[in-house]
Amino acid sequence: MIRDRNAELETISQGFLTTFFSEWNCNGYKPDYGLDYKVTIFENRKITEHYFFVQLKATDSIDINEGYINFDMDVDKHLTFYLQLNAPVLLVLYDAQSQRAYWINIHRYCWEDLDINKPDWRSQKYRRLKIPEENELIDKDTIKEEVIKYTKIILRKITDSFSWSEGYENILSNAEKFKEKIDRDELKLIESRFHQSLLCFRGADLTGMKEQYEKIYNMKRNDEEHLRAILAILMSGDQFPLFEQEKLKTLSNEGFTLAQDLRIDLYIMIFSFYHNYFELFGWLFQKHQLMLIKLTIQRQESQIDKITETIRNLDENRADQKITQLESEIHALMDRLLRENHLFEYIQIFLIYLRIEIIFSYTLRQIGKQDLVRQKYSPREDFLIRLLDFIESLNEDELLLNAKLIIGGVFDQFNQEKADEIYNSGLELARQLNHKYYIEKFTLNISELGQQIPAPLDFNTLMNTPLSEVVKMIRIEKPLLINNLGSQMLNTINKAFRDLDPLPILKYCKNLIVAYYPQQTLMVYGVYSSGAKRLGCIKKELSSRSSDNLVNLMGEFIHINCLSCEIKEPREEHFNPNFNIIDEMLVTIRNIEQKYS
Repeated sequence: MIRDRNAELETISQGFLTTFFSEWNCNGYKPDYGLDYKVTIFENRKITEHYFFVQLKATDSIDINEGYINFDMDVDKHLTFYLQLNAPVLLVLYDAQSQRAYWINIHRYCWEDLDINKPDWRSQKYRRLKIPEENELIDKDTIKEEVIKYTKIILRKITDSFSWSEGYENILSNAEKFKEKIDRDELKLIESRFHQSLLCFRGADLTGMKEQYEKIYNMKRNDEEHLRAILAILMSGDQFPLFEQEKLKTLSNEGFTLAQDLRIDLYIMIFSFYHNYFELFGWLFQKHQLMLIKLTIQRQESQIDKITETIRNLDENRADQKITQLESEIHALMDRLLRENHLFEYIQIFLIYLRIEIIFSYTLRQIGKQDLVRQKYSPREDFLIRLLDFIESLNEDELLLNAKLIIGGVFDQFNQEKADEIYNSGLELARQLNHKYYIEKFTLNISELGQQIPAPLDFNTLMNTPLSEVVKMIRIEKPLLINNLGSQMLNTINKAFRDLDPLPILKYCKNLIVAYYPQQTLMVYGVYSSGAKRLGCIKKELSSRSSDNLVNLMGEFIHINCLSCEIKEPREEHFNPNFNIIDEMLVTIRNIEQKYS
């Protein structure tokens, strides 16, 4: 009698498998019902809680195509059955000719390949599996890692399929125990939201990221998780926090107070830094604002008196003293972080602090003070490069990407060749990680390298330029403003550009005038329409209330003063006065206000 070859293959493959897993416990099923073995993992000859199932197949000729071994399996009998089990199932295919075996994790293959690429596979009678040729059964540690990882994934899927009460029947009537369960679930939810915020960030969905932070913050737990939420909101803010300054300072003060109550020194230091950071930003902005305003006045013979009034109110000496004090306090905090070995937090805070320097170095370059920027940064060049190398050695990808973006921004101010090198290395890393936020940031910064920074508008030249041309020139600057001033100011910028052109209103009647009361923040960039506006009638010597919405103000003014007016005189359609009419109308409105005040 001749022995059946299939029986020989079965014996040979079983011998190979049990020998390979000889240090673990292999229990065979006789007869098998779609599974051949249950293998329990041992460590140092001690049994562990981890186990998996094996379906063993053997052949004299495996079907290899483009690096994959093809093997057909019955969908209902095998694949769907395996997915119902609470432990991983490995398909092991033994090749008798080469005396090698190859394996595949059925759960991973079905969930991560078939469900995505062949979503209708469950309706088929058979499904061809593709086992990677590289999955040779030669390393037990690889199998162990795969089993431990996928056991957790399987159990998670099982528990997620339960209703809210299933598995808790023993504590449903115990309020204390059930509260403990709710508290544990809430902590898991918080960690899930932080993880989701990171995924949103990597996908360049900053709105989604901040929503997750806000949801954690709104839990109002008054514990370390609340501190983390406050810190996350502060760190996710724009680089230009002027319009959110008071809100962010309030938030940092809330974090500081809670950290004191909880006696967590690290958070006390971090929130102290943020309070000083926002305070410093305000004073630095005021000082640099003065520099731009002075430059503007030097370039013209006259200017609207709002600017003159602003200069009178600015105390530059006081600003310098306050800046020195705040910088000293920030440096002391950073030194303490280093002394207490909070290296990771020190680096994060240092990078945040560098953002202020980048913003105001840009301002110095804008007014032609490139030499001052170079003098400031050249002595620190070696330190910044060494710091970047050190951060790279920490193997913290998020921190490294942020460091490359910010330190690249510093070099962008005085050494654009080095900036280009840092930006491109950051872009390469971001692409490897598929980090869309940093891909966008590095790509934008690289595209803008070498571009000339526009100087503030020269109003002396513009005074005799037609108003419509000045409006066009300022509108060209809008993308630059949005990029440099940040999305927190987007609403303010949009309002200002909406009300930039007064010509449609002026054409309604030659007696109608528009007065702009410019906001300091955007006025230094030439956007005279940022801030409050008033309408007036020179014939009736009337002035309206102030509003930041010129369209609404116009509708209200016409309804009250113009509909039944007998002296209405529309202007010609081609009416286009020189830009100096902006100054003249403001003076006229102020004279009317003073006359009847």
